[in-house]
Amino acid sequence: MNYPASQLDEPARILALLGSLWAETYDGQDVVERLVAGRADLARNTFRRLADAINTRSRLDCPVFRVEGHRHLPALLSARRTAAARFGAGLEFDGGYRFGDPFEARVSYPAPPDLARVNVITNRLGAPSAVLFVGVDFWLEGGRLVFRVDPYADERFARKAVTEAGEEVDQELDLWLDRPEFDRRYVGDHWGHVVGAEARSSEGYKALVNELFDMLVLGTSAGRCVDAVALALGVPLARTAETVAEVASDGLHTLVLTDKSAYRLAPESTVTVAVGAALEPGDPLSDAVRLIEFNRSQLPADLLALSLGSGFLQGRYLGEVGFPNRDLPLAVETVGGRTKVSCELGGHPADVAQFWADVHARGVARGRTLAQALDRREGAEDDPQPESLPATLNPLDLIADSALRYNAFVVRAKVGDATEDAAGLWLLGAAQRLVPPHTAMILMLDAPTVTDALVIGGADDEIDTFDAAEGLEHSDWDAEPPAITARVVSGQCQ
Repeated sequence: MNYPASQLDEPARILALLGSLWAETYDGQDVVERLVAGRADLARNTFRRLADAINTRSRLDCPVFRVEGHRHLPALLSARRTAAARFGAGLEFDGGYRFGDPFEARVSYPAPPDLARVNVITNRLGAPSAVLFVGVDFWLEGGRLVFRVDPYADERFARKAVTEAGEEVDQELDLWLDRPEFDRRYVGDHWGHVVGAEARSSEGYKALVNELFDMLVLGTSAGRCVDAVALALGVPLARTAETVAEVASDGLHTLVLTDKSAYRLAPESTVTVAVGAALEPGDPLSDAVRLIEFNRSQLPADLLALSLGSGFLQGRYLGEVGFPNRDLPLAVETVGGRTKVSCELGGHPADVAQFWADVHARGVARGRTLAQALDRREGAEDDPQPESLPATLNPLDLIADSALRYNAFVVRAKVGDATEDAAGLWLLGAAQRLVPPHTAMILMLDAPTVTDALVIGGADDEIDTFDAAEGLEHSDWDAEPPAITARVVSGQCQ
């Protein structure tokens, strides 16, 4: 943003337009200048509202937040809350703190409704003597402004008594929010609902909505599906043609700096671009989201397995069938005078048996069984015997080369690489109908590895329990969660 953007940002110039009397001769010109600055601020807010109304007509120019010049926030002493102790807050829980207990060093006050972002808070509008910065002195969390130091302990902030019937019932402290940004749901109300993706406003959400519109207007592809997943996780992609100048860290993020932009990645991200690399719009900067295709019959070694359910399997199955990406012993038997082969698969034993029975029955009906397809003899037309068959079979390689080769692709994403600008993976339900025709997209999520230790001293120790389902709730799920199934493909237990 350029400053000054217009004459409304220069009160001295507006004062000069009033004439030399007010600008040079009048002794109280500083008072007049502050009055002019206030009127200019009101005019600037009116202009912003008009500009927002005009820009919402374009999905590319639609504003994410409504920006105001200043907002007065009266902080009532009765509304003060002490921040609760949380993990990651630099507290020693073995030294007396308990999770969720009040933490006296930090206090919070209610933020204005729909406040999305504010960077500076001052004690007054003109020549403030106390200036608080976001991330250093305060932050926004759960609809409340959390302060490292209670503003009531700072005498520079004006306060007054709140009275009822002549008696003091509360105290009020003046906070001034500088250029606060409010969520007026511009993107969701004007564009997000059209593609079935409605959520709280953010830059990542706007980018995802625009990506969904691009898929509708320009045509969809596997690459655009990868871009949609990256935007849902808040993983940045190259915005324009640019060159990587530096890869650094600020302690909280991994930074990829180019000659035109700066990108923030999660600190654990693996950067895949080097200094001097030329980037094109949409190029990935890390391995947070990858596309795995089967058209070359090549499987990456880190793709350990795939689970396929009713969307891929014909018939009545209790659940999903897992296909490991490793060589497994091939079992050979004779059923109805024909050679039948099978191997170990994941899932319910009844489903595994049903799958191999269906494969064999369909092969018999079509005149070529799986055993005949695996026969190492050249030109043989009869059923092979065990010595003519391979000793092992890779189940995932089998279905990738036959069923999935031209009809499916995998988008693999590292959930741990998501940033604070993530729109939310649950919004990808809107992209379900935007997958390329006659193609299935399989979304594989790699959850971050979390380790913890539990030491039990004796049989009488009491262990608290928790409901894991509480962590899966989402405030925007009005009736029931989207049809997204979470399954464990691989893990570690010690």
